[in-house]
Amino acid sequence: MAKTPLRFLASFAAALWLSLGSSPDALAVGAAGVVQGRVVGPDGTPLAAVLVQLRNDISGFKADTTTGRDGSFHFFNVPFNPYELHVEVQGFQPVHKSLDVRTSIPRDVEIKLDLPAVTESVSVMGEPTAAQLETDNTTSHIDIDKSFIQRAPAAVPMRAMEEIVTSTPGFALDENGRYHFQGAHSQSEYVVDGQTIADQTGVTFSNSIDPGIAQSMEVIYGNVPAEFGEKVGAVINITTKSGLGAPFKGNVIGSFATFDTYQGGFSMGGGTQQFGVFASVNAAGSNYFTDAPNPDNLNNHGDTARGFVRLDWAPNGADKFRLTALVGETHRDVPNTFTQDLAGQD
Repeated sequence: MAKTPLRFLASFAAALWLSLGSSPDALAVGAAGVVQGRVVGPDGTPLAAVLVQLRNDISGFKADTTTGRDGSFHFFNVPFNPYELHVEVQGFQPVHKSLDVRTSIPRDVEIKLDLPAVTESVSVMGEPTAAQLETDNTTSHIDIDKSFIQRAPAAVPMRAMEEIVTSTPGFALDENGRYHFQGAHSQSEYVVDGQTIADQTGVTFSNSIDPGIAQSMEVIYGNVPAEFGEKVGAVINITTKSGLGAPFKGNVIGSFATFDTYQGGFSMGGGTQQFGVFASVNAAGSNYFTDAPNPDNLNNHGDTARGFVRLDWAPNGADKFRLTALVGETHRDVPNTFTQDLAGQD
């Protein structure tokens, strides 16, 4: 297949999505929300430099931030789930506040710290690990946070998406990284930041999605909501990383393995409370790219490359603009049998 700039640009244009929101109804369509608010003292005075933690002990999500001069704090790109806000300041009673994020409309929370009561007691207890139940969701699903995605085992980390999906209930692994759900023939779909990808996605047919771009994943394997389609067996709902409200930082990866297997790439992101960017580029190749029909592994080279960028602009509390671009190419040989190789087939 010839590599032409026109074909590459066409692939890029086909994968380009623009999400605009300027009203509460439009904002509710997004795949992640915002938790914001203020921390004040007993007399209502804003408290600066207070550590605020948002966490979900079931999915493993954990994010920290500190309040500004006016006592305000913000958590951006929060996947839809129940959470607990933890605020613990010496000299004040600790606050653990439960909240539910189910819409892209910012969730406003005010945390008031009270002085501790004058008591004298001794108590011994462990770290609170109360389950955060989802009482408004009837689907059977598993939430996977980026803390697990970063260390998910895989022969090549860039192809870890298939390993993550097949580690959840109901999925069976097939050849070359394909998988099926409860007997269905690849009847699953990806949803990336609210955008549905209904075509079969994986290195066998196209490009598998890089798990490194995911802030979180929700694998829905039972009672799939009607919004995802009539004949969908399972949904892999992905919220991508965002640089909104995060300090700039980057990451570089590289690895080599047997069968001339290699991978390399980098990612970076960060921004302010009004603008954020996250970008990732990586590539991998191997001389054992697919399952070979014989032990000699003839004519079995393949390589894949992917690029991702997400731009967020939040000029105010009501409007949000997001640009997400995902593009990739895969090139692979078809492995030969001994007879085909002797004949010089490529």
